Amino acid sequence: FNNAGLGNRYLLNDNPVGQEIKILNINVLSPIALTKIFAKSMKLRKSGHIIVTGSMNGKIPSPGRTTYTCSKFAVQGYFDSLRYELEEHNIAVTIVAPSYVRTNVSKNSIGPNGTVFGA
Repeated sequence: FNNAGLGNRYLLNDNPVGQEIKILNINVLSPIALTKIFAKSMKLRKSGHIIVTGSMNGKIPSPGRTTYTCSKFAVQGYFDSLRYELEEHNIAVTIVAPSYVRTNVSKNSIGPNGTVFGA
């Protein structure tokens, strides 16, 4: 079960591009890297199930959370595509896309100027 999430609560010019890179690395590239590791053995077994946490923000945009939304759209697209790629190996891919859930993801989101939003 891939679960990665770092949010943002700022507008376009409130942070340097480095904050976007950090969010995309955690939310998109981390689940992809982990999936690549486990998919190898699943393909050999011709069986498996990859589950990844997406978000409703990967389907419905949200102002002030642009980078988070972008990352979850990327997760949605990547794992939707991967589902078809792995189907012939009997590997299922499921994207769990919850709406708002009370977790520390929102509280720990990056705010303006790199601050922690909920601090």
